[in-house]
Amino acid sequence: MRAGNPPASGFFWPVPAAVPEIFLFLPISVTAAGLFYAGVVDLVGTWHLVEWRFGDDHPLGADAVGRLIYSADGFMAAFLARSDGFSDAMAYSGAWELRGGEEVVHHVSVSTRPSFVGRELVRSVLWSDDELVLTTPPPVNVLRWRRAGG
Repeated sequence: MRAGNPPASGFFWPVPAAVPEIFLFLPISVTAAGLFYAGVVDLVGTWHLVEWRFGDDHPLGADAVGRLIYSADGFMAAFLARSDGFSDAMAYSGAWELRGGEEVVHHVSVSTRPSFVGRELVRSVLWSDDELVLTTPPPVNVLRWRRAGG
């Protein structure tokens, strides 16, 4: 007996009452260079902004807030704002991929900044103790993130 959505004929397939679904995410990425094991699992999750620096400046203030989310199914979302949570807010979302374990690429599909839509935002990935440090190509921005506690 098949389970699932009804076909167009209107006949309903019986749906089991409770079937647990188990998802297995393997930290494997395929690139043009071939198959390699990467630190994908290390990135997956929710991150809180610790600091955003542009040289000696803090673009949204030293107490800026932000969230960065990497999902296991390949989507991401970023939100940054001043300390009140809404002033000068910027956000974007799209797909993400890890390249060589040293770069993460955000393929932006929606954004509060029109210039981001359709672009690939490349970030160098570094780890400093328990923080994720993302660095942009010049002009250099350094964003430090700490994993959200559960």
